[in-house]
Amino acid sequence: MDKEIQHKTNKNFILIFIGLFFGRILGVIREVILIFFYGATAFSDKLIFLLLIPDLINTLLSSNSITSIVLSNIDKNSFDHKFKFYNKYLFEIGCVFYSLILFFSYIHHHDLLLNSGIVLISIFYNFKFNLEISKSQFFNNFKSTSYSNILFNLGIIISIFLSKIDILFFSLGVTLTSLIRYYLARYYNNLNDDYNNRKSDDLFCKTIIESRFLFLVSIISSSIFFISPLIDKIAFYDLVDGDLSLYNYSEKIYLLPMSLLIGPIITVNFPTLTKLYNSNDKISYFRFAKDLFRKSLALNFFIFLFFLFFSEYIIKIIFYFSDLTILQFKKIVFFFSILNFGLIPLFCIIWIVNLYVIRKMYYRLFFLSIFSIFTKIIYLLIMQINSISIEEVVYSNLVWLLFCAILFTFDYYKNFNKYK
Repeated sequence: MDKEIQHKTNKNFILIFIGLFFGRILGVIREVILIFFYGATAFSDKLIFLLLIPDLINTLLSSNSITSIVLSNIDKNSFDHKFKFYNKYLFEIGCVFYSLILFFSYIHHHDLLLNSGIVLISIFYNFKFNLEISKSQFFNNFKSTSYSNILFNLGIIISIFLSKIDILFFSLGVTLTSLIRYYLARYYNNLNDDYNNRKSDDLFCKTIIESRFLFLVSIISSSIFFISPLIDKIAFYDLVDGDLSLYNYSEKIYLLPMSLLIGPIITVNFPTLTKLYNSNDKISYFRFAKDLFRKSLALNFFIFLFFLFFSEYIIKIIFYFSDLTILQFKKIVFFFSILNFGLIPLFCIIWIVNLYVIRKMYYRLFFLSIFSIFTKIIYLLIMQINSISIEEVVYSNLVWLLFCAILFTFDYYKNFNKYK
């Protein structure tokens, strides 16, 4: 790889790492403040339930799921047209999301209907923010990506303080945070000379990605493994009061290294991987991808071992000032310990999904994703019929991740030669 490209890649990685580091530190502080104010109670469960969708979309942003689809299907000639298409269609997808989730809230948690309606407005601004991030990354500018988590978690922390007045102020704070973050990213992109001084081709390129169905397929396929924890948390919500909070606290710590290290590595290198593949320089593409995978896998394995031996000490340090009972503390340690075993399978899945996207294997990815999430839902429904337990939810998620990692890896390499 050219030394100039490598230097720029390293610079971008450091920029994203610094931003995500402080963003995730604020994320941990946010959980500590939440547990300090409300512990693991029915009210803390309500706040976490309201944050499920904003957190989901924020995780998609950190994992590069939506931006990877956009970046792999744009070029300078069709830049304007495709972004207009994405902007319009993401709004339509947002409307569908909004309606479905609001209906779910009405059926299962009607007491949160008003607050859910307010919080879900953030869907539209979070989607639009993802597009602004894609624009900046197209020109190898990662500053907006860097500060996004800092703004998001800072806004949530302020919203938690506002919840002491009323839960309605918490909901308003979450939506306002998404709105401010979007407009800051948009303002920054408007200052970018590369973006504003670029000529656009007036011909509307009717490529396959501009099919509405295919774009939806791409979004669903890339985000399916981040929707999975959402399903788990919904299952937790109907169990013992406070269990959703405890599971959420452990999950945030478990995902910390993925967001701080693995996410930035994939985010920074994805544009380079895409360009190498699209330029038909397959030798450089495979060499670069192979080297990146080995280094990332080794880093994941180190993190796994570190968490394996020091999980209890980590939990004690983070929640030292909380009022958790001994039983609640043991639950967090248990959740965290089991989640840790899913770290490497989750990385393998994210890696394979990105390879699917780069090579535009959208339909295979879609059907595999739908099949995977279908198996999870069916399994959870069976367990609910047979009096589901907390341990079963956690163990089932681990088994499901292992199953999906094997399934996706096998399918990708089985069909490797069909999509050159």
